[in-house]
Amino acid sequence: MSLIRRFVNLFHRSKLDEDIDAELRSHIEMRTADNIAAGMSPKDARRDALLRFGSRAALKERVIAADAHMFLDSLWQDLRYGLRMLRKSPGFTAVAILTLALGIGATTAIFSVVNSILFEAFPYSYPGRLVVLMETMPPQMPMVSVNLPDFFDWRTEQNVFEEIAAFSPDNYALTGWGSAKSVPVMHATANLFSVLGVKPYLGRFYTAAEDRAGGPDLAVVSYGFWQKELGGNRNCIGQTIVLGMRPYTVVGVLPRTFDFAPGYYAFGPSVWLSMGRIYSNKELMRRGPHEGFEALARLKVGVTLQQARGEMTVIARRLSLKYSGSNQHTGVSVESFRSAVVGSARQGLLALLGAVGFLLLIACINVSGLLLARGAGRRREFAVRMALGAGRLRIARQTLAESLPLGIVGGGAGLLLTLWLNRVANSHLPTDIARAPNITVDATVLLFAFAVSLLSALVAGTLPALQAVRLTPAESMKGVERGTGRGFAGKTPRRGMVAFEAALATVLVIGSGLLLRSFIRLRSVNPGFDPAHVLTLQVSLDEARYGSGHAAVEFFHEAVERIRELPGVETVGTAYPLPFSQSGWFEYVAGVDGRKLQHQLPYDFAIVSPAYFKTMGIALVKGRDFTQQDNAQAQRVAMIDQSMARSLFPEATAVGHTIQTRGQSFQVVGVVAHVTEESLSGEMRPQFYVPFDQVDQADNYIAVRTAVTIQNPLSLTQEVRAAIQGLDPDQPVTSARTMRERVAASLAARRISLWLTQAFGALALLLVSIGLYGTLSFWTLQRTQEIGIRIALGAQPRDLLFSVVSQGLRLVGAGAIAGVLASLLLNRAIAGFLYDVKPTDPIALAVALGTLAAAGFISSYIPARRAMKVDPMVALRYE
Repeated sequence: MSLIRRFVNLFHRSKLDEDIDAELRSHIEMRTADNIAAGMSPKDARRDALLRFGSRAALKERVIAADAHMFLDSLWQDLRYGLRMLRKSPGFTAVAILTLALGIGATTAIFSVVNSILFEAFPYSYPGRLVVLMETMPPQMPMVSVNLPDFFDWRTEQNVFEEIAAFSPDNYALTGWGSAKSVPVMHATANLFSVLGVKPYLGRFYTAAEDRAGGPDLAVVSYGFWQKELGGNRNCIGQTIVLGMRPYTVVGVLPRTFDFAPGYYAFGPSVWLSMGRIYSNKELMRRGPHEGFEALARLKVGVTLQQARGEMTVIARRLSLKYSGSNQHTGVSVESFRSAVVGSARQGLLALLGAVGFLLLIACINVSGLLLARGAGRRREFAVRMALGAGRLRIARQTLAESLPLGIVGGGAGLLLTLWLNRVANSHLPTDIARAPNITVDATVLLFAFAVSLLSALVAGTLPALQAVRLTPAESMKGVERGTGRGFAGKTPRRGMVAFEAALATVLVIGSGLLLRSFIRLRSVNPGFDPAHVLTLQVSLDEARYGSGHAAVEFFHEAVERIRELPGVETVGTAYPLPFSQSGWFEYVAGVDGRKLQHQLPYDFAIVSPAYFKTMGIALVKGRDFTQQDNAQAQRVAMIDQSMARSLFPEATAVGHTIQTRGQSFQVVGVVAHVTEESLSGEMRPQFYVPFDQVDQADNYIAVRTAVTIQNPLSLTQEVRAAIQGLDPDQPVTSARTMRERVAASLAARRISLWLTQAFGALALLLVSIGLYGTLSFWTLQRTQEIGIRIALGAQPRDLLFSVVSQGLRLVGAGAIAGVLASLLLNRAIAGFLYDVKPTDPIALAVALGTLAAAGFISSYIPARRAMKVDPMVALRYE
């Protein structure tokens, strides 16, 4: 029975039973015929035949056991022989295992990240039916926060969701528990937990009857907050905590595994609060764009995402007709919860997984080349075995059996590398890139690593096995002419593999070059301000305590004066939002000089103090800065950036004109340079500034410009914090960062992608260089006699040098051409990550090709030098 049939029979018992039954019937009939020919009656003849063969069931079991045993025993012999061959060549084995370990380890590490962020199941009930709803105001604002009146209308009119909940993150000061600290909180409607399908670990959740204007202030705390702040006390239910100078009663504790939208917010909420405080805020209860909420809904069973989008679009149109003043251009976006959480990270992560897949393939090809070279020295062994009756399939299985231990051991070493890389990622990845669950090696990652190890072994061993099958005993016993490419492990397959490696490496190197060029361009972008020597901090005053009677204005005035008096401080200003703080909001210009605009102009809105522009180094282009006289009793004034000035006043100066927005008229007193708000590569919306003294704003950022003699502005953090808390000891001061750090943080995701692609490209170049070196070394070794004859006949060393180096450069060149063509198609996948650089950027292509050429030359030069030093007498005796 053939090897393949034995293997198939192990998993198809019924087919094996049928085959054995048929064979037994044949033998019994043949024995019965022999008995009849010997003179026995047909009945006695059949009875004798049955007795001779015994129990049919027992015989079938013995045959099946023997067949399976033969197959497994043969396979085990091949594996043991393969292991013995690997032990005999420790250098070869170490290089092969190390090569596979690098490829498998890098691939598994990236997959563990992708699995944690893209594929890991959320700890909710039926997460596939969760969707996120946001409002849209195309074309300028594809996504904006939800205002609560629209949310209430959605909840009433929709028929596609089981429930819709609303939520909004915030930060409150936790007081009464030692020094004041800022705590991330989430205001949420009472039904959010039922939408998620979450049960409390302790206590209960607040109810819809409690979650109303004038209702009790109730809190549900996270498991971590319960452990850290409440000491893990199981009697904490009913206890009071003070957040934002307001007492909240703890009614429940969330489960340990609960993590709301990992990666969606830089830090998970520690406390979930009822909405009574929000319903009393008139600003948040008005229609129109403002800093508001997001909505989370659960689709009804059988309802598709497209059906939900269709119905919500109809509702949005109905609201735009009913409330034309505020909802005229407002639509609704409905996205799956996973898509909203992952966002744009999906494309980048999949691109990284594809890049590291190329790297793994290069590693497998290198190991395959090593096995081919090693097999060349065993061609006579295989020829003798075939001459003695070994089948081609058995020879191929033997060759594959040698690659299998390499894949398994390489996979184990790669898994150790994965664990180390994951530890590095968990400790060094910025939390504002992805607050995913800790990247771990779980059962899925282990299964992936095992599958990749087997696949790598199969890929690495396939070509050597095919070459072994093609071998003919007559050719091998006579010794095929070296260097012809017709023999075992001839030059054509090995050269083709090196060219293919070079093509894959070209794609990786060009991709990393494009990202490097993009990153350099992005870093050279002028943000519109001078981030050097600027310390920033956030102060969020309690609205109940400071939100009326200009108490907040007075607090910040006094804080600014105290900070300005500190040694080393040059200027101080306040702003909300601050550039690169990820906390901005926008409004619309409704009219200019009393004339209503046909198309309202969206802009980024900011509340700033006098001296803010000087502190941030923002250039004043025309007009004047805000002064202390621009207070609540004075005329409403504003400053705009050059972008808004060009849009609204293309033929005249903007200073002196009035702009209608936010239901008021503002006189333009100055024009400043445009400032990048959230990302150096982000869209450029116009900017509109109003004086802090004319607006009640309890949440503020304080910017402090220090003297150039102070190398690190963070060294003043304690003094600045003490000056602020000297006004209010219960006031936490958070987010102490320099402006350089804020700008750098906006590039963190791009920087990490750049590091990874640069590492992949460098490793690919190294592997290609090793592969090319091995190929040319093997080639020169096979042609030792030829080289010796050429030297004996007068060949010059430079001719031999040119011959070998040109061979290597031709291989790299052929692969590079194919790689460039492939990169023109594949690099479009990273076009969204490029800034001011096209996928066909000639500089990136030239640098990549130059790097490959240099690597090819270096890898070819070493075996070329060895060929130049061949002794003709030794070469002519070489076998």
